[in-house]
Amino acid sequence: AQKIFTAGVARLHVASPDPSKWTYSQVWGAAVFCIDKTKNNSFFIRLVDIQNGSGVIWEQELYEGFNYVKDASYFHSFETDDCLTALEFVDEGEADAFYKKVQGRD
Repeated sequence: AQKIFTAGVARLHVASPDPSKWTYSQVWGAAVFCIDKTKNNSFFIRLVDIQNGSGVIWEQELYEGFNYVKDASYFHSFETDDCLTALEFVDEGEADAFYKKVQGRD
């Protein structure tokens, strides 16, 4: 079971294969910030497919020291195991609410 704190439509960008620039990953959906009670009450950022209904299509667990950066009002970045990753939100209001929830997660 998971508890969703906030959500917003977003596209996923990665600093890969070129770490000096953002590349759109072709993955988009509802970005969800939640706590998963089935996974040690860990916090997650997940992308849920809202076009085909295929559920969670990408996720990142918030690790110890996780740093969530607001590069622009609608563009937020963070480190994953693979590379620097970013969410580009469609709506600035949703982006702002998402940022505040992630920052206030403790």
